[in-house]
Amino acid sequence: MFEQSKLKIKRANHHIRELDSYIIGVLKDRLYALTIENNPQTGRAGLVCRLCSNETDIPLFVGDVVHNLHSAIDILYCDILRHEGHGVNEHSKWPFRRTRAELAGAFNGRKGQSRLRSEIVNLIVDSIQTYRGGRGDALYALHDLNIEDKHMLLLPTINITEVDGVEFVDATGIIGKFQFKAWGGSFFGTGAHSRVEAATDIVEIKNAGKAAFDVLFGQGACCGKPLTPTLCELSQHVVETVDTVEKCLQMCVAAV
Repeated sequence: MFEQSKLKIKRANHHIRELDSYIIGVLKDRLYALTIENNPQTGRAGLVCRLCSNETDIPLFVGDVVHNLHSAIDILYCDILRHEGHGVNEHSKWPFRRTRAELAGAFNGRKGQSRLRSEIVNLIVDSIQTYRGGRGDALYALHDLNIEDKHMLLLPTINITEVDGVEFVDATGIIGKFQFKAWGGSFFGTGAHSRVEAATDIVEIKNAGKAAFDVLFGQGACCGKPLTPTLCELSQHVVETVDTVEKCLQMCVAAV
């Protein structure tokens, strides 16, 4: 039952794994750039670590995940309608409403043979609760993200917590080591930067080091939340919703 929804979830999880691999294998090498630059105040050549502003494929991965998870929910609702003998059209989609009363009203407005059985209505309204403030808040966040993705790219924020293992050579030939501490900034905006100077001019970068960093939702429904863990949680909520509906319909069939 609900195989199409499960396929959409499977595709979403595939994109989440691709995103995670991209962050670990590609993004980490594009996060920052080390350069030797003269300080306009002191005239001394120092080391500057600058957050890059290159665009990445992250919003495309996120959009694919969100689209597939939301499609899984919409297809699930269409399958409910078909299971109950109702027709499906371009307006058939999972009901999201601002309040419980509005969600219940969406079903109470149906008349005669178009009404869903009370067990299914109660399941959606009282158990799944796809209204703001209900247990379905996570699904509502997914709904908001899906709408946002239709109007703009879901841009991330990259917070570098440190750049460790940086080595440089100064004008006397001494090898120095440095660790750049935390700063934050948008990977899509003007790069944040930090500077370090030695006792004499820095003349060579021996090792560019490596960064520890966090990738967060940059705006919208999940702003500030960690990217891949949040997508994994949303996927799990969709899985649980499909399982809950499946069990309910199986019980309804068994009771007939």
